[in-house]
Amino acid sequence: MKVENHYKRLKENIDVLNASLKKSFIDRQSTIAFSISAASIHMIEIFFHESNLVDYSFIIKHEWFKSKHKLDEKLRFNFPKKQEILELMKYIHEPI
Repeated sequence: MKVENHYKRLKENIDVLNASLKKSFIDRQSTIAFSISAASIHMIEIFFHESNLVDYSFIIKHEWFKSKHKLDEKLRFNFPKKQEILELMKYIHEPI
């Protein structure tokens, strides 16, 4: 996906988060969790694309964050603060 499309979808996720938080955090928990998860994927893909670490066909799958082995297999390249970022991404994608 092109970087511009990631930015567009990220903005949509942020808009949904803002609207959901204005309504009711309790009533919108799954919408908020989904939007945070999707936004985090768009942000890291934007970073990877803008850092020329991956090409536009590269797609991160949410389920990769359930397995350290899968992350190591799919994200073999290095980038600044890799371990900290991946730990945060794993935390975001953990089931509640």
